[in-house]
Amino acid sequence: MNSSIGDIAPVANGCFQYASFDETGSGGVFIENAILSRNRPVNAIGAYFSRRNKSNVFVSQFISLSVYKILKFGFRVCVTNATSFRIIVFLCLFLLLDSQAEDTAVLRQDFENRLPGQTPEGWVKTWGSPLLEDVFTTSNMDALSGNCSLMLERQRYEKPGQYGLSRLTSPINANAAAVKLVIPFLLKAPTAYCASFSILLRSTKSSMNELAELRVSGGKASLGKVKKGAGMGGIEFGVWHRFVVILPLEAGKGKNGSAVLERKEKDGSWKQCGDSAELELLVSIASDRRLSIQIVPGSTGEFQLLMDDLLVEPVSTF
Repeated sequence: MNSSIGDIAPVANGCFQYASFDETGSGGVFIENAILSRNRPVNAIGAYFSRRNKSNVFVSQFISLSVYKILKFGFRVCVTNATSFRIIVFLCLFLLLDSQAEDTAVLRQDFENRLPGQTPEGWVKTWGSPLLEDVFTTSNMDALSGNCSLMLERQRYEKPGQYGLSRLTSPINANAAAVKLVIPFLLKAPTAYCASFSILLRSTKSSMNELAELRVSGGKASLGKVKKGAGMGGIEFGVWHRFVVILPLEAGKGKNGSAVLERKEKDGSWKQCGDSAELELLVSIASDRRLSIQIVPGSTGEFQLLMDDLLVEPVSTF
């Protein structure tokens, strides 16, 4: 009797578990309690083994979603010798590398790799006054997905200072004509007047480095450096919204970018809040082709800003 890869069953934390047992008594592939996840190592992929030595365990690897899909959707292989097992391992590693190559995003951040209370990965204060009693950290109070998000908690001061909290993207592909940015955020404040902040999109190495400015003030969102349609709609406090921006990378090409504000509905869908703002790029991105995303709190306080599931990816046409 041949041994084969068994069924997959869901377990906690978005992982999957499956097992395969050799029924012949003469050896085969043993895959027990293997956890499949995009970002977590498995505790065992399996190993060629004999009844005399069941403790053999193949070296842990990261399993991609592509490999999981192969296993889930009916990929069944009978394995009776070490050669066949090596073929399966090679196929899994090939699909792993292939799935990693599919992701062209220059920034994808869900803040799950930091503990609450730690500074979000890659974020630094690049200019301005000290934070004083303001709090900038990873929070588990509310998240768009997962458990954690970025949190900026602004306090009220008689003479509040301003500063920039920045995150750099990876270099953008030279063939890209623009980048698409998705910036989800949730805002909490006692009144609309108390909440004021900007998200600056900047080129990293330029004396005129500001490409665009996304503003929230007085409970409304708008876009700086616009062609037309600056107002993008109102903000509902305590509800997730997101900016969706198409940002050209070269000025003077006759094509303008755009930005919209969307609100997350109770059914999980996203609904556009107001008009689409047309963005006219005044300066081109610098030669290093990296984008800086900066959070700048306004002169009024107090408020709490959460951000999660940031995405910046190149687009060839727009």
